[in-house]
Parts: sequence; C-alpha cells; structure tokens
Amino acid sequence: MDYRARIKLLLSLPSYRMRLAFFIVLGGAIILTSYLVSDSFWKDILVQFAVVFIAVGLVDFVWDILGGDPMELRMVNAFSDFYTKLDHLHHSMAILSDIVDRNIGLDRIWPNRRAWASDSSEGLEAWKERVCQAKSVDIMSNTLWNGWFKDEGFRKRFFDSLARGVTARILIYDPNSNVLRLRAANEHDPTQGRQMRNEIESTLQMIVEGREGLKSAARKNLKVRLTTNHYHLAQIIRADDKMLVAVYMSSKSGSHALTFQLKGPYTVYFSTYMEQIEILWKDCKDIEDTDIRQLLTEAR
Repeated sequence: MDYRARIKLLLSLPSYRMRLAFFIVLGGAIILTSYLVSDSFWKDILVQFAVVFIAVGLVDFVWDILGGDPMELRMVNAFSDFYTKLDHLHHSMAILSDIVDRNIGLDRIWPNRRAWASDSSEGLEAWKERVCQAKSVDIMSNTLWNGWFKDEGFRKRFFDSLARGVTARILIYDPNSNVLRLRAANEHDPTQGRQMRNEIESTLQMIVEGREGLKSAARKNLKVRLTTNHYHLAQIIRADDKMLVAVYMSSKSGSHALTFQLKGPYTVYFSTYMEQIEILWKDCKDIEDTDIRQLLTEAR
C-alpha cells in the first residue's frame, strides 16, 4: 500500500482535514485549560479527557491510513455512484426524447431475431397472428420459409385471411438470381446457396398450393414478386400500421439480425422502411402460378 498517497488523498478532503483539526485543536485547548484549573482533581480529569480525545482522533487517522474507509471517502464514492446513475438517467431521457419528439415510431427492440422470435408477447407467434388478422400485409424476406410458410398452421390461417379479403404482397429472392448466391456467400453458407434456394422453392410451392384452394377473386389478393437485382438489407413485415424490421448483418445469418418493431404509418422509421419495400417492389414483376410451376419444374 502507498501510505503517502493514502495520506495525501485523505488530507485533500476538506471535511476530513476539518474533522482531524477538531480532535487536535479541541484536545489541545482542553489541555491548556487544565493549567488554569487549581483543583488537582479537575485538572487530572481535563488532562485525561484531552489525551483520550486526541488519541481517538489519532487512532482514527492511523486506521484510515492503514486501509480503513473514512466517512468522507464513503460519501465521495456514494456521490460518484449517484452522479453516474444520474448521467445514465439523463442519457436514457435523451433517447426517450428522440423516440417521442422526433416521432421515429420505435415501439420495441430486440438484440437479434432469435430473441424476438421467443418473445411471448410480440414474438414470432404474435406476429403470425397479426399477419393473419390484418387487412393489408407486405412482406419482404430472403426465403420466408423457416417459421413462416414451413408452418402448416400459419399457411392455413394466411390463405383463409386472403379468402376473407385481406390483401398481401410477398417479395423474396429469385432462387436462381446472382443476389441470392452473393447473400449465401456473404453468410458463409457451406451449401453455396442451395439451402436458400430450396427454402425459396418450398415457399413458392406452398404459395401455389394455397392459391389453388382459393376462388379466382381471392387469388388476386396475394401478389408475389422475386428479387433479382438488389440485396435485401432487411426482412420487413408490415401488418396494417405495425412493422417488424430485422436488419441483416454482413457475414452473419438472419438469426443474428438486429430486430425492432415500429408503429405507424406516419412515423419516420415506418415511412422509411415502407419506402424501401416500394423501391424493391417496383423493380420486380408479378410472378403468376404458371411461372412458379415452370420455375419449380426446371429446378427438379
């Protein structure tokens, strides 16, 4: 232990210097007073009291030097913790102000898509139900297979909603496109895109089979397009005035995507990501069931 540094630290505290001076000065004053007292009994009492008083101050000082935790240091640490927490609170309030005052529309945040999927209140199951209960739906995804069209229960509810008049647009990668192969390479996919291609083909197969069970008018409620020229920088799912965004990360699979939920439709983030859907949607063409069947036949 650096005793010099410890003494320097203690003496740098004004309150500590005052307390130490109080013991020494008052003790010395009592000793001087004892010399003015003629009665030997009271003189001894005052001297003993002064010695004890000074000794208490010196013992306290030695204890603090040897590693004790003086009240002054505890107060400094306490105030330091207080100011740290106050700084965190101020930062949190600034973030909250950004969310509310700037009307960005941020509703919920998850560290990744895996954490979102397991959320009991706003996770995957809640969003499946939301998509099936909405009046209007937009989905932009890579494959839309795992967790979605792979789920038979979801498929049934989804196509039932189309029969009721719900309108939906789905935009996924063209299974034969270069952008899919680039994305697979970026994810370090050992199958070199075969797995993503198979998942897309499975999704398309379920779409064809699902639309076959609909009346001709209801079939028009679902439009499907395939992306051939642009990366999907995020999975975006809109159900009426709610939106889910999972931002794809370079060199990581979709499960690592930072995920957040937005409310709209006139908030900043909601409008921005809605614009992204429209940009990519306009760059593609509708794909009909006959086109899908031909694509699937060629894939075999």
